[in-house]
Amino acid sequence: FTSEKGFSTSIKVFQHGLGLKVYFKEQYTINYEPGTHGTFTPQTNPEQNYGDNTPGFKGTPTGEPGYEFKGWDKEIPEKVTEDATYIAQWEPRKDTKYIVEYYYEENGKYPSTPNGGSVDRTGTTDTLAQVTQDDKTPKRTNGNYVYDTQAQNIEQGNIKGDGSLVLKVYYARNSYTLTYKVDGQEYDEEEYKYEEAVTAIAEPEKAGYTFSGWTNVPETMPAENVIASGEFTANKDTVYTVEYYKDGETEPFVTSAPVEAEFGSSITTVDLETNRPDGYKVDKTENLPLTITSNPENNVIEVYYVKDNFTYTVE
Repeated sequence: FTSEKGFSTSIKVFQHGLGLKVYFKEQYTINYEPGTHGTFTPQTNPEQNYGDNTPGFKGTPTGEPGYEFKGWDKEIPEKVTEDATYIAQWEPRKDTKYIVEYYYEENGKYPSTPNGGSVDRTGTTDTLAQVTQDDKTPKRTNGNYVYDTQAQNIEQGNIKGDGSLVLKVYYARNSYTLTYKVDGQEYDEEEYKYEEAVTAIAEPEKAGYTFSGWTNVPETMPAENVIASGEFTANKDTVYTVEYYKDGETEPFVTSAPVEAEFGSSITTVDLETNRPDGYKVDKTENLPLTITSNPENNVIEVYYVKDNFTYTVE
């Protein structure tokens, strides 16, 4: 007995040499698998008879976002001839969206939402997207921003099929120096970012002098370095006094009225005659010359007189 293609046989032998040959159609299973990026449930078609029409995939093959169905891994024959599994093939889309957002520093910090706008771009799913050099160039026309390499920039990322990739670029304000000078000499300096509010430092103090105050301190920092200045002027309302003593007394017999003098100036002469008692002569002076200080107690000149000796001749 000979079987035909697509059939299996079974032979039963009876007494007296008689036999019965039975033919059975062979059956096969046809499978459809989702493959690497497919999301549909695998379909199995069992008990398909040899020579029957090959059962097709039921429905539409579905896949991950960002991928397109491109067919099956091999050609599907018209008729069933054997067990077969067909695996879905997918191709990444070349028009998958991603976003680039721009953030500009404001008042020393960055906003939570992009204040420099954003752009939509497209690329191939599951490939690397990167910001460009042009993205790193600030677009605000005042030009006082710079790409902030210390910020939480997201410069690159894998393009997700669902379009959720967001790249982020941060721009910091440029910083400028505010230098303080006193009497032409550098006193202090501070750094401010462009348009940051400026608070002047405390005015310096110097005994015997009055400070003019700071000039040229801006309210907000401009796009350039700034020099603020101030000067000390010697006080002119400091005073000194002159005390007059005679014959070694410990208390002055006359004290002059306070005399105004400029702080730091030098007093080199005083009136020695107006308060000189008759019959006395100048013995010495103390604290002359005198350099005027800010403490009046130190600004005291002392003049000492002693009796003059005379020689009388009697003829």
